[in-house]
Amino acid sequence: RLETEFGNRLEVVDVIGYYELNQEKIQGIDFIVSAVDLSNLYFQVPVFTVSVFLKNDEIAQIREAMDQMQVSSHTKSSQINRSASDFKQYFSKDNFLICFNQDKNSLLSNMADGLSEGESYNFKESLLHGIQQREELSSVVFSEKIAVPHPIQALGTDVKIAVAICKDPLLWDDQNSNVQLVFLLSPSIYGNEGLTDVTKRIVSLTEKDDLQNQLIACNNFEDFINIFENIT
Repeated sequence: RLETEFGNRLEVVDVIGYYELNQEKIQGIDFIVSAVDLSNLYFQVPVFTVSVFLKNDEIAQIREAMDQMQVSSHTKSSQINRSASDFKQYFSKDNFLICFNQDKNSLLSNMADGLSEGESYNFKESLLHGIQQREELSSVVFSEKIAVPHPIQALGTDVKIAVAICKDPLLWDDQNSNVQLVFLLSPSIYGNEGLTDVTKRIVSLTEKDDLQNQLIACNNFEDFINIFENIT
């Protein structure tokens, strides 16, 4: 969304997690945009804290700051190759759920069960704890109907994504009571090439009510993946 708003004025050099952020990572970086509050950390570059929705006033604040700042004399060209891998490998019928009258904790537990296949014996417990830690930093509800829970740091050996379609709106928290599409991401400790393509499609989905309704109406994995892979 940043690239869409700012075009050639802005290059997203990297997308990283809270625990990956350090002084070495920001060498040659002009500023950080984060949906997580980083006020407890110190960096020698500006940090813009935004909502996951990237509101108009937040865009205006970044644009105003960019107009005034002197950018780095060199530019990293480590753009993520979004077409390098087939993102569909991260989805599977085994990690696809359709639920009715489900509560949040039970749903996350069921989704974590599937993602735990082939992982260490305590993976599920660690995953659920990591999801809770991440939610304490900022919301993982991306739109009225879409939630994207994920652990605060990678835990798995392979990238896996569980999907739940809630036929009845799910109470997620005090501010969100109509969640119907849940994407539970489990990134890999070894690398996550292609995962950015998935998150880019999810962000695009938040702005397309018709496609959200089509996905909610799906009753099987095949219909879901056929719609999801055509999101642009």
